[in-house]
Amino acid sequence: MSTQHARTPSDDAQNTAARAMIIRVVAAIQPVVDRIADHDYRLAPGNVEFEEVRTAVFMATGIFIRDIDLVPQDMLSASNEPYARTLDRSIETLLGFRLLTALGSKKWSSHRRHFGYDEVVPLFEALQHDPLKLPRECFRSTLFHFWGAALARQDQLLERLMPIVALLPKAIPLGERQDSPGTWRVMVA
Repeated sequence: MSTQHARTPSDDAQNTAARAMIIRVVAAIQPVVDRIADHDYRLAPGNVEFEEVRTAVFMATGIFIRDIDLVPQDMLSASNEPYARTLDRSIETLLGFRLLTALGSKKWSSHRRHFGYDEVVPLFEALQHDPLKLPRECFRSTLFHFWGAALARQDQLLERLMPIVALLPKAIPLGERQDSPGTWRVMVA
């Protein structure tokens, strides 16, 4: 009998750890999936606490926020205010390279493709004002890094992203207001 395919106790321990991680990831993402209806993501109404947002943004980006500006989704279309920094870029700045090195170039590219980052968008479409473009990018970036951390089996990255994923069913942090340093705009139902 060949020993090449024999299972070792460490294989079982690794498989057990991987299964436990997948169970945690699926449990964390299920409330997000539950908010999808008719190919549309709908935020749940409810209270969004400052400490919850501050913890989530800090863990995902390393940025300490001082205040939040809650903006209902329907009011977001009226505002076209610039941001000093956005959640999607801040997550990428803190975690992107770590995730790239953990996944490797080939898996990273495949993962990006699955999240639609390699799609070509016509210039006229990219330049049109769409008030929901930034929330979609922040949402996609959060899930991209969360699933990437799970694929790479990076427990520390997963733990950093758990609070922001837990926040997604009721709020999407967008970014720091340019006119008010330290204040982050957060889209709510």
